[in-house]
Amino acid sequence: MKNNKTYAIVNPSAIKTIVSMLLIIAIQIYRLIHQKDDVDNLYYFVIALTVFGVLVLIVSVVRTYIMEPREIRINNESIHIRGRIIRAEEIKMIMISINKKQVIGIKPKGKLIVPLSLYYCYMKDQDEGIQDLVNWANEKGIKLEMGSFVRWL
Repeated sequence: MKNNKTYAIVNPSAIKTIVSMLLIIAIQIYRLIHQKDDVDNLYYFVIALTVFGVLVLIVSVVRTYIMEPREIRINNESIHIRGRIIRAEEIKMIMISINKKQVIGIKPKGKLIVPLSLYYCYMKDQDEGIQDLVNWANEKGIKLEMGSFVRWL
């Protein structure tokens, strides 16, 4: 691949995670209010679960709505994404969701799921960006998978 084109990328929307966390937090706060007279280990577990939910909610909101767009650049031997260089031989597979706004996940070798830093969607030029990525992966013999996939948060 001779093209070293750079594409603007953003974090995919985490609206499902945000809504889920809001629901979980609301349920846990309700439990805490109605269980305040019966303090036991479960009570402290509910507090810990609520704090965890709030942290996940904050991370999801920041990643979805506050973080600035970043760039991805594909060159002959590697992908430069968010300041990180990933060589072709370090990549186990590239996964592409089948939604309208396609989400890309780059799964490194030795990882069970896609790390947050390697999960993105194109801000614009989605079709061109995906086609360049697919062509590069085919040239390098990297497995491509279309469908849904697991990621952190």
